Amino acid sequence: MKRLMALTLLGAAAATAAACVPGGYPMRGVPGPYGMARPYPSIYGAPPASIAVGRWDNVMLLPPATPVLVLMMDGRKAGGQFLSADAVTVKVLTPSGEVALAASDVMRVDKVPGEASRDYVNAGARGAAVGAGLVGVAALFAGHLPPARVFAGGAILGAGQSLSDTSVVRTPVTIYLASSTEVAARRRQTGG
Repeated sequence: MKRLMALTLLGAAAATAAACVPGGYPMRGVPGPYGMARPYPSIYGAPPASIAVGRWDNVMLLPPATPVLVLMMDGRKAGGQFLSADAVTVKVLTPSGEVALAASDVMRVDKVPGEASRDYVNAGARGAAVGAGLVGVAALFAGHLPPARVFAGGAILGAGQSLSDTSVVRTPVTIYLASSTEVAARRRQTGG
């Protein structure tokens, strides 16, 4: 009976905590037809590319050796390691060698996530520890120690969730997007 009571209390606490999570986010913005606007969740990386429109300084501030993907106005792509940028050119080290691209010909620059293996190992280990720890806390509430396979199951579930969260975050981020006026001017120049 004590176990049932402890599990019932644990379930009620978990349900209450899960139901209150949206209330924990700060409310920002103006009220819309469905209430206050929620902030952009940081787990998904940077906000949409609207903040990158016409911001060539974002490209110039990149540290050297950052993996980038550059999309040109004519549809060509150049991917590789960022070397340097100034007001008129960006230099990228591609597999075929160093390439200097005119800033006026660049439509978009994306910062590509680099080597992920170490991040994935750390995220998996952290998630496994959290999963096994949650099983241990549940065991304390229940009053008895579960078999090792239950701890292993908690570790596997925790590691899996942490790895999936890490893969969501590791997407390319647009750091420069040519404004529509620059694109229109370029089309007029090329006659397209």
